[in-house]
Amino acid sequence: MFEYIEIILKVIHLQDQPIKHFVFIPNLSFGQLKSSRIYNYYKKLPLRATNVFIHAYFITNEADTVTLSTVEWFSPHGCNRPNLHKLNVFDKKSQKWSSKLKDYEKFLNYHNCELVMMLPVPLDDGLIYHISGFAIINDDNTNFKIFGISPVIFEMAAKLHNYRPSYQPAYIGPYWMQIIDEEAIDLEEINGKIKEINVYFEISAMTGMDRCLQVSKVVTNLKTNIFVTPGDKYTPYEKFTLPFDVNTWILLFMTFATTFLTILIINRLSKSTQNIVYGDKVETPIWNVIRIFFGISQTKLPNKKFSRFILMIFIYFCLIFRTCFQSKFFEFMTSEPRHPPPKTIENLIDRNYTIYSTQSTKHLFEIEDESLKLLNVKSADPFGFLDAYITQSQNSSAKMALTVDDAFVNYINSKLIKRNHEWNKLETVLVTSQDVFYFYGAAYTTRMLLKIIDNLIPTGVMKFLIEEYYTRKWKFAKDEKGPKILTVDDLAFGFNIWLGSCCISIVGFIIEFIIKFIRKPVKVKYAKVYPVNEESYSDRYDRLDLELVRKFKAKAWITNNLVNENLSEEIEYKTLPQTNEDIDIKTNMLFGVKIETQVEMATDLSS
Repeated sequence: MFEYIEIILKVIHLQDQPIKHFVFIPNLSFGQLKSSRIYNYYKKLPLRATNVFIHAYFITNEADTVTLSTVEWFSPHGCNRPNLHKLNVFDKKSQKWSSKLKDYEKFLNYHNCELVMMLPVPLDDGLIYHISGFAIINDDNTNFKIFGISPVIFEMAAKLHNYRPSYQPAYIGPYWMQIIDEEAIDLEEINGKIKEINVYFEISAMTGMDRCLQVSKVVTNLKTNIFVTPGDKYTPYEKFTLPFDVNTWILLFMTFATTFLTILIINRLSKSTQNIVYGDKVETPIWNVIRIFFGISQTKLPNKKFSRFILMIFIYFCLIFRTCFQSKFFEFMTSEPRHPPPKTIENLIDRNYTIYSTQSTKHLFEIEDESLKLLNVKSADPFGFLDAYITQSQNSSAKMALTVDDAFVNYINSKLIKRNHEWNKLETVLVTSQDVFYFYGAAYTTRMLLKIIDNLIPTGVMKFLIEEYYTRKWKFAKDEKGPKILTVDDLAFGFNIWLGSCCISIVGFIIEFIIKFIRKPVKVKYAKVYPVNEESYSDRYDRLDLELVRKFKAKAWITNNLVNENLSEEIEYKTLPQTNEDIDIKTNMLFGVKIETQVEMATDLSS
């Protein structure tokens, strides 16, 4: 997955043969280190120098797990044997790592192996050559006196990382420059120039930008700073849709779309079916729904009970959402909410944020060396504005003053202000740092971190890998959560009430329809009522209010000659005949009369 994988595998395959020499040959040209190669003594296999001293991390993607591994170039089994070390295992189902890996420094253990520092020196006798904090006095090519800040630091750092430093001079001359350019080097040809060594590397002030600085270098603090600006302000159009999140707006749209679709389907049915659902009073149901949503009162209500029930719940449903929208919209209109800043690696990469890498010297040890006063120490300066300097304390011990962060922020702010941005201050959202003993290859830690970020995006485990291992802990300088936006969970009560009322109304409608279908009323096409005599009818008819009679629910008992002798069924009439021709009183009963049915006539009394 990484460019380091093939190289790592090549080194692992060499374990079946003892590796006596790992030789690093610097390609020196005019004092700058441009490229490097590493050669195995037996195979003469060229390897990149950065892959030996940096801890290359790679993953193995399996069915249920993802394994994070590294190669320890100096293993407990032997200083010349690389050791494949499993760091952590990621479970895809639980989305968790097996361990926290808080002790990152334990993988910088070199198991008391000897690291031979080959110092490039010129062939001129007696020349004092200053490079990488070393001052080397060449005395007739026999006695070498090495002093300076770097040897002191190496001795102290050796106690932390468990290695044994030793030093060898390396001559820089025509013969040396000639053999560097060859693809393969036979160490026997230059055996008289160098001794047998475990590891050969040049100590140089390398930065993450592949640039060699001819300056002194001490312990380096590598930082990866991710600077983001405050979130942009919401526009008035964004504020209008801001009260609810996207899922809530979609659910609201589906609710009203379903309501309008149901009304359109019912309107395509017959008039009798429409009367069954919401009665004969409602003429414009779609307009009624719109009026309810905007809080306008209803002029005509449906006749059916279940329709009135669902209408009442729908009014309550619209009231909840209308009130929530108005209150949140008023809150956003009277304030200046901002978009929340990104807080994950995915968001940073999606928004094309720049990840700045800074290097600064950091004081880790109490150093007292008179030679420090003669050295003009500058830190790596990839941006052209970072400075760290040595200050003399009262006890004359040199300490490194940390002025990098302030200078970096001030520089970025000055650049941003020139671009006429509204804000004039950066917010450090994500900051991770680790103290690394600076030797060749360590400067590539930041670069490798960025490369791993790019390669791990498709795997889906990148955020766990970054947060729990490489950066250990994200530090949020300002926890800006942004405005509170209502979600479906916040408004679940209203949605549940509306959905439950719809289900109850549908069930009630089905039950009422089944009852009416099973229990059919007795149909009487025509019935005449005969009074006892004409004279008594006329007297009573004068006092009779026919409108009252039509609206009164009179009870009529069907005579036993309608169907059979035992039939006695009660029928309810809403209206009586309106004219005298249709009324022949046969009894003195005014509100309860016995009727005689004649089926051949066709007058509907039920209307």
